[in-house]
Formats: sequence, C-alpha cells, structure tokens
Amino acid sequence: MSVRHQEKNSQVDEDDSEALVELVMSFARQRIRPNVGAAAPSSDDLDSVRAQLHRMGVTPAVDERFGGQGVPDPVTMLQVVEAIAFGDAGVAYDLAATAAAAHIVRTAATAEQRKEILPRFAQSADYQANIAFFEGFGRGPGELRTTATSTNGRWSITGAKTSVVRP
Repeated sequence: MSVRHQEKNSQVDEDDSEALVELVMSFARQRIRPNVGAAAPSSDDLDSVRAQLHRMGVTPAVDERFGGQGVPDPVTMLQVVEAIAFGDAGVAYDLAATAAAAHIVRTAATAEQRKEILPRFAQSADYQANIAFFEGFGRGPGELRTTATSTNGRWSITGAKTSVVRP
C-alpha cells in the first residue's frame, strides 16, 4: 500500500504513515484474519486485538499533547481501517466508530472538552465511543413500532430494528 496523500495538519510524516499501514496490514493478516472463521470470538480475543491496535496508536489516533501517538492524515487512517477490515470487518468498524468519535472531539469540542476527553482515548483501549445519527424514520425512540404482548405468561415481541449502531 502506498501512502502519498500527506495532509498539512497531519502529525505523522509520509514514511511513518507507510510504515503504520504496513504494520497494521501485517497484524491483520497474522493476528485477526486467522480467527475470522470463529462464529463468536471470545471477548478476551477482541480485548487483546483492541489492546494491540491501541499500542500501535491507531485506536483512535490522538494528538501527542493529549498523550497519544499523533494523528495520521485521513487517507492513511482510511488505509489503516481498510487493512484491519481485511482481517475482520467488525474489528474495523469498532476502530472506525471510536476514531470518528475522537475526531469529532478533536475538531469540534472546546479546548476544555478536548483536555478532558482525548486523554481517555489515549490512555486505554477500553475507552470506546460511538456516534448515533438520528435521521429518517425508525431511528428515534418515538418512531419505533415495536410491541410486547403477554399471552398466558408468554411474551411475544413484534417489530423491526432499523439500525445497528455497534455490532
């Protein structure tokens, strides 16, 4: 993979970006992909993968001034997510969702909020976040058409789930 789309605001230079993408692809091939066939990987396996990706500085990218390892440019970050998706799309989604939340904090939060929240992302792989978008029908609690009825002590749930925020 070639990384040649360096952005002015990136804290990671081109050579480091290329090395990061290659490292993550190698990790995905060796550590994530061999376990894809498991119907439900144990939480210990997922926690271990998440911790290793965190040590690599990709889950999520956090500015060095907040205790992270720097922020790659968006193209590099997408290539990192793609490399992880080669191993397992669910793991890649987990990374991308948390990275998106950290990015919004990094770019839209107040200085005080950044100082409070970003170090949490940098300090622990267990600190995860997600963003829920409420657009269109069925994503707001008042729009759901699900009913629960009890007949002779047995419950029946009828309805539809229109969105899965986090697998």
